[in-house]
Amino acid sequence: MWYDVLKLVGGLVVLLIGGEFLVRGASNMAYSFQITPLVVGLTIVAFGTSAPELLISVQSALEEDIVLKSKGFIESLGFSQKRTKCN
Repeated sequence: MWYDVLKLVGGLVVLLIGGEFLVRGASNMAYSFQITPLVVGLTIVAFGTSAPELLISVQSALEEDIVLKSKGFIESLGFSQKRTKCN
């Protein structure tokens, strides 16, 4: 059980650090190309948040898993729209 808790905490730490690197890298790129951070946020950071859904869809298509394919499709439509409306 402790190993599972350690994996969970470690995963959350890696997720937070990765998110911080993503946002700082996108901000630095916006500064170096002299474009507004809003444009970078709407493109690169938006792709970064949608990339896991894309990878799950590709994986399910390669494995021909109907349940995973439909779940990824429904989740990407519904949850992304809710997330966009909340922000």
